[in-house]
Amino acid sequence: MSHSIKYYSAGQLISGDHALYDYCINSNAKRTAFVISDVIKADNVINHELFEEIYIKKDARIIAIIAKEPDKKSMDMYIRDMKDYQPDEIIAIGGGSVIDTAKTLLLFLELPHLSWEDAMKYYQVEKRPHHTKLVACPTTSGTGSEMTGAAMIINESGKKTMILTNEVLPDVAILDFEFLKTLPPKVIIYSGIDALSHAIEAATDVITDPITQFICIQSIITLINDLPKSLNGDLEARVRVHVASMFAGLGINHGGCGLSHDLNTPGEDFHLPHGLITGMVLPYTLDCLMPHPVFETLMSQLGMDPKENQLAFRNRLWALYDDLEFPKSLKEFGINETDYMKKLEYYVERFENNNRANSVAYGIPNSDQVKEIFTNLYYGKH
Repeated sequence: MSHSIKYYSAGQLISGDHALYDYCINSNAKRTAFVISDVIKADNVINHELFEEIYIKKDARIIAIIAKEPDKKSMDMYIRDMKDYQPDEIIAIGGGSVIDTAKTLLLFLELPHLSWEDAMKYYQVEKRPHHTKLVACPTTSGTGSEMTGAAMIINESGKKTMILTNEVLPDVAILDFEFLKTLPPKVIIYSGIDALSHAIEAATDVITDPITQFICIQSIITLINDLPKSLNGDLEARVRVHVASMFAGLGINHGGCGLSHDLNTPGEDFHLPHGLITGMVLPYTLDCLMPHPVFETLMSQLGMDPKENQLAFRNRLWALYDDLEFPKSLKEFGINETDYMKKLEYYVERFENNNRANSVAYGIPNSDQVKEIFTNLYYGKH
């Protein structure tokens, strides 16, 4: 077996309770720009400890407060403010949308001549000068954005588009476990299942490698075992899930996303959380990914018979979904049947036209299989 050469980024990783505050106290940045979630902004304790104690005597400014996935119109305003401020450090505190916003602002700050068209050319963006440091502190456990060279932006027509370049990889990733104590249940569930999708896809994709597989397999085992415990208030399990999410993010940065992300287009039309739709699609894609040596390893580590039909692993996923009360179909979630079915052919055509050639999934479904996946996604097939 031949293995392609992979270069792994060597950014700084900091973890622990109050890790963000420790970093901020010791930062030598002259001007610090913050991109934060609306939840962080509303937290009086964080505002007091961070902005009233640490940054009261430092030059700092909140450039953007993010409440939803970023779109180009709002980004243009934030870009102007960022260029006006000219920070030498950007600190993002929040979920994937916050970190994606900060990545995009960093790119246009350091490459001010860049157009949106240039930024959207996958892995063709020129190198940035690295005058500004990007620090990412995720407060949810799912996207792994703190470890990826990707940023999702909503375009003018309301569709998700991607910036893909290692020029937006954070220079510092901070896992501050204090932020995990007050996570809402749905955030724990949806983001955790999103991380699970990342790890399964990155471990099995055709561009994966032994390092990616190793970290993703451990992430999968941790997420399956610890997500229910995390949901039930086990804070140590929640820490392990946070770490697993980070490594799953590292995994997709080198192994790529797969079918549950290629086939999550109904999420746009029905405004579903990203982790919800990818999680619902995931089990229905496993027929295309099996048999694969990764599932044999997973089944063995989960105490299952590794020689059993690998689709038994899907039953293990269904059991996890039951534990989390995670919906297994769009019908179960309450999506209108007529509204969904009239878009079915469009979803198949979109995969055929946009995703088939670019997918790095281990097994690429044909059009009939894609239609079956989308049909099962609505009605469920257990």
